[in-house]
Amino acid sequence: MLNMNPINKKKVNPANAVVPPAQASGLQVTPFQTFLGEATEALERISQTEFKTNDLIGKYVAGEANIQDVMLSLNELTLGVSVATTVVNTGVQTFKEIQQMPV
Repeated sequence: MLNMNPINKKKVNPANAVVPPAQASGLQVTPFQTFLGEATEALERISQTEFKTNDLIGKYVAGEANIQDVMLSLNELTLGVSVATTVVNTGVQTFKEIQQMPV
């Protein structure tokens, strides 16, 4: 099940960030790298939900699952994709605004 809690209480370990070579050279992990690592994990969870949903649809067609489970899983997937799309669009918009700021 997707964790849709807007406040992520999990402590982020900078050692698990996306760019391990930076750590090997003694550089600090930036907040962007930490965010990118969290975003990657969220997309992995969405992908797992998609596989689960597709499996449930197959089971429903075979008569092994009920429609409530299929619809619940499908709605979880739709919500996850919607949130991910919103986050990406907001990030792109913010980046464009930062680029246009006078230095």
